[in-house]
Amino acid sequence: EIGDDDWAEIEAAFNGATLRTGRASTSGYGGNFACSVVEVASPWVKAKATEIDCPEGGTVSFWLLSDAQLTDEWGNPKVDPIPADFGLDTDWDLNRPETALSARRVWPWNRQYNSRDMEISVIEAGSVISFKRLRGEGAVSCKSRIGIGQERGFGRVAVLGAFTFGAD
Repeated sequence: EIGDDDWAEIEAAFNGATLRTGRASTSGYGGNFACSVVEVASPWVKAKATEIDCPEGGTVSFWLLSDAQLTDEWGNPKVDPIPADFGLDTDWDLNRPETALSARRVWPWNRQYNSRDMEISVIEAGSVISFKRLRGEGAVSCKSRIGIGQERGFGRVAVLGAFTFGAD
């Protein structure tokens, strides 16, 4: 149990901060992730779309709570996200300076055949993907789960808090 004063201090220190972990993290070897103490979604809640209202020129960021397996229009694995993967339209574009993502290859276990499945590429949990609104206004609906393999726990996403909104 944490007191209200202590919790406020934790929120002030970590909400919106970009943390680097691991050895030589400044050289690109450590992991980068953003903190949002208040808005971490439980993996057991029903997936619901999140409404966001971001002005033109503003940004919205997504925090991957689990690995995400994305595919292109032909079903091939990819690790370069586009706005459509998150339920955004063509009014948005990837905001590379505020995006920190890592990719890896995994071999999921197939219980039916008692062996490893085919190798797949995924974007790692903890990655932060940011999009900038190029034009348009009004609320849009974002997905809370993305990609394929959601039955295996892939693709859980949290829309980061109000600190991610605003024009540059």
